Amino acid sequence: MMMDQIITEILKAEEKANEGISEASMKAERMKDTIEVPQDELYDKKIAACKEEAKTINESAKQTALEESKKIMEECEDELVTLEFQARKHMRKAVETIVKEILHGDVKT
Repeated sequence: MMMDQIITEILKAEEKANEGISEASMKAERMKDTIEVPQDELYDKKIAACKEEAKTINESAKQTALEESKKIMEECEDELVTLEFQARKHMRKAVETIVKEILHGDVKT
Protein backbone atom coordinates (compact mmCIF):
# COMPACT_ATOMS: atom_id res chain seq x y z
CA MET A 1 0.00 0.00 0.00
CA MET A 2 2.74 2.48 0.88
CA MET A 3 4.68 1.58 -2.26
CA ASP A 4 1.54 2.35 -4.26
CA GLN A 5 1.43 5.81 -2.69
CA ILE A 6 5.07 6.42 -3.50
CA ILE A 7 4.68 5.24 -7.08
CA THR A 8 1.53 7.35 -7.46
CA GLU A 9 3.39 10.46 -6.26
CA ILE A 10 6.26 9.82 -8.65
CA LEU A 11 3.88 9.24 -11.56
CA LYS A 12 1.99 12.44 -10.74
CA ALA A 13 5.24 14.38 -10.68
CA GLU A 14 6.36 12.91 -13.98
CA GLU A 15 2.98 13.68 -15.52
CA LYS A 16 3.21 17.27 -14.28
CA ALA A 17 6.72 17.59 -15.69
CA ASN A 18 5.61 16.18 -19.04
CA GLU A 19 2.67 18.59 -19.14
CA GLY A 20 5.06 21.46 -18.45
CA ILE A 21 7.35 20.36 -21.26
CA SER A 22 4.42 19.97 -23.63
CA GLU A 23 2.98 23.38 -22.78
CA ALA A 24 6.35 25.05 -23.05
CA SER A 25 7.02 23.34 -26.37
CA MET A 26 3.70 24.57 -27.75
CA LYS A 27 4.41 28.06 -26.44
CA ALA A 28 7.86 27.98 -28.02
CA GLU A 29 6.38 26.88 -31.34
CA ARG A 30 3.90 29.77 -31.27
CA MET A 31 6.64 32.23 -30.37
CA LYS A 32 8.88 30.81 -33.05
CA ASP A 33 6.35 31.81 -35.68
CA THR A 34 5.79 35.35 -34.38
CA ILE A 35 9.18 36.65 -33.26
CA GLU A 36 11.93 37.83 -35.55
CA VAL A 37 14.69 36.23 -33.48
CA PRO A 38 16.45 33.37 -35.18
CA GLN A 39 13.90 30.63 -34.80
CA ASP A 40 16.24 27.79 -34.00
CA GLU A 41 17.97 29.79 -31.29
CA LEU A 42 14.69 30.78 -29.64
CA TYR A 43 13.30 27.29 -29.91
CA ASP A 44 16.45 25.73 -28.47
CA LYS A 45 16.48 28.17 -25.54
CA LYS A 46 12.83 27.53 -24.74
CA ILE A 47 13.22 23.76 -24.97
CA ALA A 48 16.33 23.90 -22.76
CA ALA A 49 14.45 26.02 -20.22
CA CYS A 50 11.49 23.63 -20.31
CA LYS A 51 13.73 20.62 -19.83
CA GLU A 52 15.43 22.30 -16.89
CA GLU A 53 12.06 23.16 -15.34
CA ALA A 54 10.84 19.60 -15.89
CA LYS A 55 14.01 18.27 -14.28
CA THR A 56 13.46 20.54 -11.28
CA ILE A 57 9.84 19.45 -10.95
CA ASN A 58 10.83 15.80 -11.28
CA GLU A 59 13.55 16.12 -8.62
CA SER A 60 11.11 17.91 -6.33
CA ALA A 61 8.55 15.16 -6.82
CA LYS A 62 11.14 12.48 -6.09
CA GLN A 63 12.16 14.32 -2.91
CA THR A 64 8.52 14.64 -1.86
CA ALA A 65 7.93 10.95 -2.57
CA LEU A 66 11.06 10.05 -0.60
CA GLU A 67 9.95 12.15 2.36
CA GLU A 68 6.47 10.64 2.23
CA SER A 69 7.85 7.11 2.03
CA LYS A 70 10.09 7.78 5.06
CA LYS A 71 7.11 9.13 6.96
CA ILE A 72 5.02 6.08 6.05
CA MET A 73 7.87 3.74 7.03
CA GLU A 74 8.19 5.48 10.42
CA GLU A 75 4.46 5.09 10.98
CA CYS A 76 4.68 1.41 10.04
CA GLU A 77 7.62 0.88 12.38
CA ASP A 78 5.71 2.54 15.23
CA GLU A 79 2.69 0.35 14.53
CA LEU A 80 4.89 -2.74 14.41
CA VAL A 81 6.39 -1.91 17.82
CA THR A 82 2.90 -1.50 19.25
CA LEU A 83 1.70 -4.78 17.74
CA GLU A 84 4.78 -6.65 18.97
CA PHE A 85 4.23 -5.28 22.47
CA GLN A 86 0.59 -6.35 22.43
CA ALA A 87 1.49 -9.80 21.08
CA ARG A 88 4.06 -10.34 23.84
CA LYS A 89 1.57 -9.16 26.44
CA HIS A 90 -1.09 -11.59 25.19
CA MET A 91 1.42 -14.44 24.93
CA ARG A 92 2.62 -13.81 28.49
CA LYS A 93 -0.97 -13.78 29.73
CA ALA A 94 -1.74 -17.03 27.87
CA VAL A 95 1.34 -18.72 29.33
CA GLU A 96 0.44 -17.52 32.83
CA THR A 97 -3.08 -18.89 32.43
CA ILE A 98 -1.81 -22.27 31.21
CA VAL A 99 0.74 -22.52 34.03
CA LYS A 100 -1.94 -21.65 36.62
CA GLU A 101 -4.24 -24.31 35.20
CA ILE A 102 -1.44 -26.89 35.27
CA LEU A 103 -0.48 -25.99 38.85
CA HIS A 104 -4.08 -26.10 40.08
CA GLY A 105 -4.84 -29.30 38.22
CA ASP A 106 -7.52 -27.70 36.06
CA VAL A 107 -6.01 -29.06 32.85
CA LYS A 108 -7.88 -31.98 31.33
CA THR A 109 -5.76 -34.32 29.27
